[in-house]
Amino acid sequence: QQDEPVPPPVLQAAGVQGPVGEGSRSKRKKKVVKKVVKRVAADGTSADPWAWRKYGQKPIKGSPYPRGYYRCSTDKACEARKMVERCRDDPNSFILTYTGGEHSHPAPAHRNSLAGTTRNRQAPDPAPRHQGAPAAKATGESSS
Repeated sequence: QQDEPVPPPVLQAAGVQGPVGEGSRSKRKKKVVKKVVKRVAADGTSADPWAWRKYGQKPIKGSPYPRGYYRCSTDKACEARKMVERCRDDPNSFILTYTGGEHSHPAPAHRNSLAGTTRNRQAPDPAPRHQGAPAAKATGESSS
């Protein structure tokens, strides 16, 4: 009687079935998400040429600072997103994480060119008024 070598046991990840029973697992490939992580000074965050809209914020485990979630607001179809959080070790810098891929449009000509404007805003009064002075009549007539 010869001793035959015993093959080593085959290890499988939990929940994954072997080649015998494929199970109901989907065969779709996972989408590879490209991540770019940058560390910038707290005053250097405005160097980004894109327009972003904040859509969320949540506290981070182990950090006293929350993380802000932004999406590109230049084009509705653009999938670009970024996360901004203050660095735990250096509060004077931010960690920017870009996800969602590349922007699907050219860079805007002037970033935040509409910043501070709202729709249906009235034009400012052309004649500045002094505090406490009554408003002048627009008719131009003087009253006696």
